[in-house]
Amino acid sequence: MIKTTDQKSHSIKISTGRPKPLGPGLVKQGVQLATVAALQKTDQFDLYLYHKGSARPELIIHMKEHLAMGDVYSVILEPFEPSGYEYQYILNGSVYSDRYAIGFNQYAGATKEEPMRRNQIVTADFDWENDEKPLLLMNQVVMYEVHTRGFTKHKDSGVSHKGTFQGMIEKIPYLKDLGINQIELLPAYEFEDTIDLNADQKEGKPDFSDSENQAIRMNYWGFSNAFYRVPKQKYAGKEDASAAFKNLVKAMHKENIEVIMQFYFPKDINPNDILYYLTYWVEEYHIDGIHLKGDHIPVEMIAADPMLSKTKIYYLDFDMEQIRCYQPNASFQNLALYNDGFMYDIRHFLKSDEDYVQAFLYRFKRLPSKTGIINYITEYQGFSLLDLVSYDYKHNETNMEENRDGNNYNHSWNCGVEGPSRKKAVLQLRKKQMMNALVFLILSQGTPMLHAGDEIANTQYGNNNPYCQDNETAWIKWKRNSFSNDIFLFTKQLIELRRAHPILHNAQELRIMDYISCGYPDLSYHADVPWRPRFDNHIRHVGLMLCGKYAVNEHRKEDCFFYFAVNMHWEIHEFQLPKLPKGSKWYLKVTTDEKAGAHFIEEERTALENQEKIIVPARSIMILKGL
Repeated sequence: MIKTTDQKSHSIKISTGRPKPLGPGLVKQGVQLATVAALQKTDQFDLYLYHKGSARPELIIHMKEHLAMGDVYSVILEPFEPSGYEYQYILNGSVYSDRYAIGFNQYAGATKEEPMRRNQIVTADFDWENDEKPLLLMNQVVMYEVHTRGFTKHKDSGVSHKGTFQGMIEKIPYLKDLGINQIELLPAYEFEDTIDLNADQKEGKPDFSDSENQAIRMNYWGFSNAFYRVPKQKYAGKEDASAAFKNLVKAMHKENIEVIMQFYFPKDINPNDILYYLTYWVEEYHIDGIHLKGDHIPVEMIAADPMLSKTKIYYLDFDMEQIRCYQPNASFQNLALYNDGFMYDIRHFLKSDEDYVQAFLYRFKRLPSKTGIINYITEYQGFSLLDLVSYDYKHNETNMEENRDGNNYNHSWNCGVEGPSRKKAVLQLRKKQMMNALVFLILSQGTPMLHAGDEIANTQYGNNNPYCQDNETAWIKWKRNSFSNDIFLFTKQLIELRRAHPILHNAQELRIMDYISCGYPDLSYHADVPWRPRFDNHIRHVGLMLCGKYAVNEHRKEDCFFYFAVNMHWEIHEFQLPKLPKGSKWYLKVTTDEKAGAHFIEEERTALENQEKIIVPARSIMILKGL
């Protein structure tokens, strides 16, 4: 049955559509609208079709007459020109959310009874201008995890369009200067702006609120159920959200920067829908990869989908035997492990915990044969890098959960003072510890992931769970001082060093063997005496040598040797150096110790006076280059 309020609609032919694709879609002479609804016999379920901005529907279609299959209701309208139209589903007199919607229009005549948003039937035309994905190899990638709004919302961000996709485009020169070639966005689809902690309590999660009002929180991160096919309008400002996100991806691709998107799926999401949403973003928005978050995700099914074989997929773990049954001849390594193993082991070693030398060495060289691996020391859910060396304890009081939320196991060290300090010795130690952490992160094998703001010493004031802080706590503070400038320059130089030397970003895991019979293994371990590392539980220092004969640069020349003298002990240590091939000498390239005068040393300087040993200060790293 069809109701009309406009005589023009009499010329439209209405027929039952196919069960797929879900959501709105174009057909030969019109559109198909399909959605899922588990209806009872007495339910009334209608499709309201409006001219854009009109208060009254032009067309009302009783959807129960158009059951396509199972619980899928689908209707085809033709001939029909969809531009200028919008729609809603109405179930028993109330708006029924279409989880397969592709975009929203704001309805100017909204009231409490009439929702603000109506669903778009088509998105605006967009010119991709022959957009090409970078398709970077995992060992080429330097990642940057970033919140779209928090990246540029602060008053000191220096952009015109603060807190938006456009604002991120304005920051591309900054990302290029730093050396970033892949960004990972926290959820940037249309999620609810608030969350109800009382709902979590009903699911058996602890209740930290004191009243019903206190249980409502800002949903800053976006980890909730959502309209997964719609870019977030709040991040687009006054621009159309679909066009704004496409402009962001296109602009990033022009600069050879990949765009990865986080997707959080709660356990009540249909697994088939998950794959449908992901392939839609890859096809419609040209994203380069997905980071899956949540339990009960059909990750093997997603990883084995041939439509996603060139799309990077990040997750906690993969059953590679099952995946390779479906893709036995995969030509592109698109899967990468993304978990906290590196973070916790390196944090322990950084703060001089006992018996972590071997764990550090394992994380430094780890590079699985069938997947990539993402390394990080900080991320959005936890301390920033500055806070990691400034706080022993979390300080989440502003979350209004009595500081009981957030992780209690941070493995941080405040360097002697809890929180901000003006003491020169404390600040110097914090800077050194941050630089140590950056060396571990950027120069380990695997793919480094930098948490946005760490490169300029951003703080969250000790809050390690700012999920509800859409304010200066979670935003990046862009005002710089000499401390943050030093951290930025050091980070940039480390990335340049990594990129310039293939031995520092191998495609295959180092074997600790001389498998090309050159007289040196690809990776070797040392300590006070060359070739004789010490792994006693009280040892906190170790030497590593990388042999450049196992890697060639872009000019097909052998890379050089590197020696990492790593001392996480609170006492100085002497390292006897392994001998280089005849004619080569050791040069100091990097040091995290303030007393050296410069943290990066130009190679024109003279070689070490003593080619047999070096003295490494407490809690310091010295990197030598063999030329």
